Amino acid sequence: MRARTELLGLLLITLCSAPACAPGGLDPSPDGEEEEEVSDASEDELSEPGFDRNRVLSDAAFVDWQAMTEAEIQAFLDETPYGNRSALASYTSGGMSAARAIRVASESYRINPLVILTRLQMEQSLIGKTSASKKALDFAFGCGCPDNGSCSETWRGFHKQADCMASHMRSYLDDLEGGGTTIAGWKVGKAKKTLDPQWVTPKNMATAALYTYTPWVGSSGFGNLGHFQIWKRFAGHIGYAPIGPGGCAAVTFPSGMTVQSLPSDAMTEAYVDRLGFSSAAAPACFLDPAQLVDPTTEGTWPSSSKVSSNFAFSELIKNESSSRQVLVDPALVSTLQAMRTKVGAAISVVEAFRSPERHLDVCVACDAELPMTVGLGAIVTSSAGSQKLLDAAKTAGAPTCWARGGEVYVDLASPGRGCPSAAP
Repeated sequence: MRARTELLGLLLITLCSAPACAPGGLDPSPDGEEEEEVSDASEDELSEPGFDRNRVLSDAAFVDWQAMTEAEIQAFLDETPYGNRSALASYTSGGMSAARAIRVASESYRINPLVILTRLQMEQSLIGKTSASKKALDFAFGCGCPDNGSCSETWRGFHKQADCMASHMRSYLDDLEGGGTTIAGWKVGKAKKTLDPQWVTPKNMATAALYTYTPWVGSSGFGNLGHFQIWKRFAGHIGYAPIGPGGCAAVTFPSGMTVQSLPSDAMTEAYVDRLGFSSAAAPACFLDPAQLVDPTTEGTWPSSSKVSSNFAFSELIKNESSSRQVLVDPALVSTLQAMRTKVGAAISVVEAFRSPERHLDVCVACDAELPMTVGLGAIVTSSAGSQKLLDAAKTAGAPTCWARGGEVYVDLASPGRGCPSAAP
C-alpha cells in the first residue's frame, strides 16, 4: 500500500475537472463553522426511492471487496447495464486488463469493485461508452489532472488510475476509523455543508468517504445522488447485495426495492413445530415489517413502499400482526403484477402471507405446507370478475384452485402442494 505521506499529498490533487469530482478539501461555508442541519430534500431526492443523503451506501457494501471476481468484472464490462460492451472491455494497461486492474485495486484497498465501476461511469461514462479516447482511458479518474493544468505522466495508465481512486477511498476510511475526520472535514455524525450547498450529517463511514471524494448531494446522474442511482442500477444488473446476519440474503422485488432478510429462530421453530416442516425445509430467513432495511444503503423502507408498479408491501401482509416476521416471495409479486397487466383493471389482495399460527386458525383442513405460509400464494379479487382473473393467472403461468364470489386463489407452488378452503 502506498505510503501514508504520499496518500495525503495525493488528496490535495483535484481528481478531475467535472463538478462531481470537485476537490473534497474545500469547505463551502465561508467562516468554516458548522450550523444546525437543514434536512429539506430536493425534488430529485424525493423522486429517488431509497435515497438518503445522510446514508448513501452501507459500510458493509462499500468494503465488500469480494463482491465480484475478475471474471465477473470482465463479464460486466462485456455486457453492461446499458446493453453495450464497455470501451474498457478490451483495454489493457500496465500488462493488465481493465477488469484485472479493478480487481487488484479493490483487493489491495478492500473496496467493493462496484464502487470503482460506479465512479468510472460518473467520471467519464466509461461503462456506458463503447469507445473512448486514449487520454480518457489513461486518466479515467482524473488522478494527477489539476483543473488548470496538464495531467501528470506519472499517473498515466488505467491501472494507476484505479489504484489511485481506491487508495483515496481507503485513506478516507482509515481517517474515519475510531471516530476520526477526513482531510476534507467529513465525520460520522457531524453536520457539514456540501458545495450545492446542502447540509449533510453522514450516518456512517462510507457516506463520509463519498462526500470527501465528491462533496455534492447533487441531482439526477450527478453527485452522491448520481452515485446512488448508478450504483443501484449496477448492483441490480448483477443481483448484488451484501450477505446479512445469519447468512441471510437480501430480497429484491420487481420495483427495485431491496430488503435485508433476517434470521428468526422463533419463526423457524414455528414452521417445524406447528406446521410439521423438517428442519432442513423450514424457512430460516424472514422479512421484518418493522425493519425493512436496504442492505446497500442501510436506509429503511416504509411498509407502504411499492414492491411492483401496482402493489405495496403492506398489501401482502395486511392480515398479519405488525410485530411478526413475514415471507413475501418476489416471484409471487411478479405474477400478481403480470395478472394486473393482463386484466387491465385493479386487482386487490384479499389474503396473502399467513404465519404458521394464523394459518392453523384460519384453514384447519388445509395442507400443512400451503404456499401462502411461505409467501408463494394469495387470494385476489378484481372488479373485472373472477373469470378474467382465472384467464390472467393461466397466462401468467400460475395454478389456481378455486374461484368464488369474485375471489380467486393463485399460487406458484407445484401442483398438489396444498390449496386453501373455498370458505376459509
